[in-house]
Amino acid sequence: MNKPDVRIIEPQFEESKEVQTSDWEKQQLLAKYGFSSINTNNINNKPQEKGGFTFEEMIAIEERRLEEERIRKNQPRPNSYTIDPNYVQYTEEKYSGDGDLGFRVQIVSDMKF
Repeated sequence: MNKPDVRIIEPQFEESKEVQTSDWEKQQLLAKYGFSSINTNNINNKPQEKGGFTFEEMIAIEERRLEEERIRKNQPRPNSYTIDPNYVQYTEEKYSGDGDLGFRVQIVSDMKF
């Protein structure tokens, strides 16, 4: 005859942590699952965070950002120039080093010197 198996079962409990949610997020979740009757046009219109700036300060910040971007785009940049190897008239290679680090400098021109 089999003896009954006795097991001690620990009581189960549910632990939930307090979650910080804004009123807008709560309304969205309630509307998503049909527990609230909010206007569906406002579902995707999340309120924008101001960050404590006035309207004039936000305009000034945006204008500064746009001005910096315009200046950065208009700065002159060096253009690369590739010489056709069939027309090389002058070439010179120099090696230079400093301990473990070595450099190879190659000077190439399609003009006669």
